[in-house]
Amino acid sequence: MPRDHITHNHLVSRFVFATSLPKDITASFLLKVIKNTLEEINWDSQGIVSVAFVSKQKSRDINNKYAKNDYPTDVLSFSYPVQESTVTNHRAKDYSGEIIIASQIAAEQAKKYNVDFKSEIALLLVHGILHLSGLDHQDNDQKASFERLQSVILKSLNLKYHEMLW
Repeated sequence: MPRDHITHNHLVSRFVFATSLPKDITASFLLKVIKNTLEEINWDSQGIVSVAFVSKQKSRDINNKYAKNDYPTDVLSFSYPVQESTVTNHRAKDYSGEIIIASQIAAEQAKKYNVDFKSEIALLLVHGILHLSGLDHQDNDQKASFERLQSVILKSLNLKYHEMLW
């Protein structure tokens, strides 16, 4: 059962934008995507989630450094365990995850799949949140569930959806 409206607004406030936003993408739009996603999956991040928009080259650098994949990618998500100890570094304790979206790749994919840029950015943000919540797409059942959730969330926002190539 979904949490109430007030709780979801509180959970949405745990998301911060670590970089400037791409042209024509507003914070209010992204927060609406986040809110709808959290309502659909009923997930509490337990900490702050950082969302960053980076260049294609920066996505390649991050992908290579942390995933050992020497190519750019559209979205990366990193989950951090929330520290319980009061002895730990305050900032490390507060952050539970990070979503990194390559704006240029999003624009290329929007054109390739004949969707608008906002829909593509939303899809990548939803994809990142689903990963941070613990969902994955390693086998066919997981892929089908992941695709269904992405589709439901984007359609609830009246955005265009396309299947992702894994």
